[in-house]
Amino acid sequence: MGLAAGSTAAKPLDTFHMTYIIYYILRTSFVLPWNTFITAVDYFDYHYADGESGLYAGFNVTVAAVGLSCLADGLVQGGLIGSAGEFPERYMQAVVAGTAASGVHVSFLRIFIKAAYSQDTDGLRRSAILYFTIGIVLVVVCLTSYNVAHRLSIIKYYSKTGL
Repeated sequence: MGLAAGSTAAKPLDTFHMTYIIYYILRTSFVLPWNTFITAVDYFDYHYADGESGLYAGFNVTVAAVGLSCLADGLVQGGLIGSAGEFPERYMQAVVAGTAASGVHVSFLRIFIKAAYSQDTDGLRRSAILYFTIGIVLVVVCLTSYNVAHRLSIIKYYSKTGL
């Protein structure tokens, strides 16, 4: 569905840098669950340190969730990079910056949560709930952003022109 040869459709502006922000949010939010799982060290050390046989089922579920998160992140990353590659270089930079920012955000989140909650049973449980809830909320923000992105004029323009 490209534009006809000689068409003079004006290239739309990225008003308020919304497309850039959405690509940044998409990459930051989609990689966040993976980063959350691999940095929740205190929680996992506490729950799986003694090696009780009853915990193996929970451990196996956790490992399966980490594997699923990794698989989903890889698939989304490929799609997002492919999508950003159809636009000017600026949007690929948003994806790469979002990847880096996700690691920084999770690190700051871990520092904040370690400082805010005690390292006893109740504190670790509450910090884990907050840690993973923030990840879930950001994934919902990401899904919303993805649905908004296709309505932006700059996305429509590059999708039609194939430039």
